[in-house]
Amino acid sequence: MAKMRLRKSPAKSIPIETSREIVALTKELGISLDLESVRKVISLGMESLNQEAELEYALKKLEEEKGRIASNFRKIAFQYSQLEAKCVGTRNWFGRVSRDNRVLAMHLCARVPRGKREEQLRDDLIQKYIMNWRSAQNQQDNKGDTNEIGLE
Repeated sequence: MAKMRLRKSPAKSIPIETSREIVALTKELGISLDLESVRKVISLGMESLNQEAELEYALKKLEEEKGRIASNFRKIAFQYSQLEAKCVGTRNWFGRVSRDNRVLAMHLCARVPRGKREEQLRDDLIQKYIMNWRSAQNQQDNKGDTNEIGLE
């Protein structure tokens, strides 16, 4: 964050009319005050104006940073929702392909094999799509994991 530097102004000389008014006011109030003290007070007032401007500048920078952070947070939240939607879509696609493969395997297995090659193909399909699927289902049931895609 860039820091704004303001020049400190030296203590300004008090106009003669003002200094006379101040002296008259101090006599009226019964307090002792010399012109050097008045100059210091005015100098402090000028410094406080500089500090006020610096604080306003810093506050403006903080507000801009807050806006950038909020914008980045919204982008991250949007990306998360997009990834979640892709994950659900991928899970659904995987389930659909798996079901289609099982249906195809069952359909092919329902046919009576005509030769050794078809019988071997039938056994391979049963092993690949039906037995492996059932063992995977049993493992998932035994695990007790309800998370379908394995994310925690």
